[in-house]
Amino acid sequence: MIRLSSRSLLILIWLLSLVLIQPTQSASPPSLVPRQPTTPLTIITVTTAVDEFALNNTCSLREAVYAAVHDAAIDACAAGAVNDSISLPADTYTLTRTGALEDSGLFGDLDITGTLQLTGATSATTIINGNGTDRIFDIFSGNVTLTHLTLRNGTVELTGGAVQLRSGALTVDQTTFEHNRVKTNSDRENTYGGAIHNPAGTLTVLRSVFAANAADSSYMDYSGLGGVVYNGATSTTTFVDSVVKDTVQYYSTQTIFNTGSLTVSNSVFMHNPVPIWNNNSGIALVEATQFFTNTAPAILNAGEITINDSEIAFTDISPSGFYCSYGGALNNRGQAEIKRTFIHDNVTEYGSGVASSGSTSIRDSAIIGNRAPNLARGREDCAGEGAGIYVSSGSLHIENSTIADNWAEYTGAGIYSGYFASQTIITNTTIVSNYSDLNHPFIGHDAPPTTDAGGIYASKPITITNSLIAHNSSWLSPDASDCEGALVSANSLILAPTSSCTFTATNSLIGIEPLLGTLADHGGNTLTYNLLPGSPAIDAGALNGCPAHDQRGINRPQDGDGSNGAQCDIGAYEYVAEPEYAIYLPYLRK
Repeated sequence: MIRLSSRSLLILIWLLSLVLIQPTQSASPPSLVPRQPTTPLTIITVTTAVDEFALNNTCSLREAVYAAVHDAAIDACAAGAVNDSISLPADTYTLTRTGALEDSGLFGDLDITGTLQLTGATSATTIINGNGTDRIFDIFSGNVTLTHLTLRNGTVELTGGAVQLRSGALTVDQTTFEHNRVKTNSDRENTYGGAIHNPAGTLTVLRSVFAANAADSSYMDYSGLGGVVYNGATSTTTFVDSVVKDTVQYYSTQTIFNTGSLTVSNSVFMHNPVPIWNNNSGIALVEATQFFTNTAPAILNAGEITINDSEIAFTDISPSGFYCSYGGALNNRGQAEIKRTFIHDNVTEYGSGVASSGSTSIRDSAIIGNRAPNLARGREDCAGEGAGIYVSSGSLHIENSTIADNWAEYTGAGIYSGYFASQTIITNTTIVSNYSDLNHPFIGHDAPPTTDAGGIYASKPITITNSLIAHNSSWLSPDASDCEGALVSANSLILAPTSSCTFTATNSLIGIEPLLGTLADHGGNTLTYNLLPGSPAIDAGALNGCPAHDQRGINRPQDGDGSNGAQCDIGAYEYVAEPEYAIYLPYLRK
């Protein structure tokens, strides 16, 4: 079922308008744009779209860049100075002077050092075409800004299809990168940065669009590291208010490959293979960003990542893969923290919402409507476990979150906690309406399963506090619908008739209807199940360990039942009682 928040729709419509409507002037956020030089700009105006270097009383783009870099008048181009600005009228500038791996700037790509601004009319009308023979810009050092341009058809071996940022700073504002590509060489080496290769610089992308860029890869011998951007270990890359879409998918291509520092804010990723790969040394922040209809996982993390206020939805598996897929929204092998994020309608065989073999923390989030099918891949069979969350090893901490309506063909539709999981802690979380559906022949080399669990499957003891587990279902094992395995439970509401887990219950409510409302927008960033008046979950939780607020941001604890003062509720939702008003009747006298 498709669920898009109104906030997500507004952001998506606004960002897509960048592709269709190009403003001629727009102020960039002052905190993100490098400080402009205090000395006057030397303005060089391009007068011809022909790629030439000749004395014919015109100023070509190539001549203008050369004049700016070398501080010398070239043909009709004014001499550059310390700080230069090149003005490009609306036209298509096709680079035809071939000469790959030539760094004088006379042939091939345009070589840049120093402070330089290149500004077009709009990105729809000012186009620089690499002509499929070389990259477009090779930036050796300095401070470069590209504004109101389209960079198209840059093609080169190994690094930076459109731009290579060797060092220095590059700001890209209201610019489109499309159909750029890096290809391998005769030695079949890895490829880096289909649009931009940033091994040792500072890259800032504002209000820009990346479409149909590619980094070639092969299943057997080489990888495409960043179909859009490769960010090196000493580099910094920031994306703000931008759209990344339709990155070309090869066997092992990622869209943004990060080994340094990466920040992505208020942006949209659509139809990409692995939109973000945060490698071992990478530190990444993703905030207020939407991921729609990408190939799983939307984010693969082996370093450190924080995901805040985002939406990750409709991620799907590659139909031609040899191996099982892990993590529709996130495959975490390192350290990950998720806050106020909506993860829904993703598909992989394991952990369609989140798959974790590292350290994962999930707070104030909703993991809803994800699917884990049981499939036979080319070289292994895939069970279909942990549609909401799959923990193979490492630790998981969930707090103030809703895990609902997830579907697995084997077991642990809500949460699957495997034998090698070192620690699983669930606090003030609502786990409801998840379904395990083993109603078909089981695909796999092992013996078919004899039991499954709709809500939680725990191979080892897990700790659950102040949490609500109910209304989950299982086709094969109705008695194990809510949970199976070992739980250490304190102040938890478990619907006992549909649980076969063993647990230590402290002040718990067992076998009681929780009186839940509907899964809907009850405030906050994500969907929640509200508690109905009279729910036994109201004021039934423990104060010890009670979070300061609920999933929506409502303060905890509240006095929901009007007796014995404020007490923490069970589950992700804190019930707020309606205020009582005294009614005074007038004194009647006959």
